[in-house]
Amino acid sequence: MGGESNAALVPSTGKAGQEMNPLLFVLVQGVVASDPPPLTVAEIVDHMVQADNERMAVFSGYTGLRRYTFENRKVNKCAEVAAQPKLRVSSGQIL
Repeated sequence: MGGESNAALVPSTGKAGQEMNPLLFVLVQGVVASDPPPLTVAEIVDHMVQADNERMAVFSGYTGLRRYTFENRKVNKCAEVAAQPKLRVSSGQIL
């Protein structure tokens, strides 16, 4: 055993100086083989509904600012309107 080489125990990639560790190869195979099965359509929809319900539970509404600009080049007139829509989730009303 003193002068023996264990190079025969390690699979070679065919390139000098590059050898693949068999333990790493076995670990990678174990990770790939243990992937969970894909979700069904019903499970995906259930997850989406649950995430939407959680999001809406913390969502109180929104406020925005919209600016509309109108230009009539024929009579050389401009107009600008600013609108601030507000949505309150508790009442479901857009103000």
